[in-house]
Amino acid sequence: STLDRSSAASDVYKRQPLDKTILDRWTIADSKTVESVQLGTDFILTQKEPVDGVFDTRLVIGPQGRGSTSFHSDRTSEVLAALSRAYQADHGGLAPSDPLDLEPYIRNPAEQKAFDDWRLSHSPE
Repeated sequence: STLDRSSAASDVYKRQPLDKTILDRWTIADSKTVESVQLGTDFILTQKEPVDGVFDTRLVIGPQGRGSTSFHSDRTSEVLAALSRAYQADHGGLAPSDPLDLEPYIRNPAEQKAFDDWRLSHSPE
């Protein structure tokens, strides 16, 4: 097969103007906004909010590189660590063998949401 270099064929590859609504989803932020991605810079380019907070990946772009994480990873890590500490305090320092062992230690709706988001994002389906 040969490469079609005709004008009509190359139109497919020409850049179209970027829709303003897509650009409006992004912001320049302090790098501490997404602590789980370290790029060695003070400011990053990242999405303002997820479209789907459970499954969306948060992209982080800096002058020397890029990275990604889930939108809920920092919050979820903090909640799971607190729940794990509570579990360990009640079980002689033993770590839970199953994440579901942490569920009885959930104290408020924010912790419940973080736990549910984590569980949903790690479901096999």
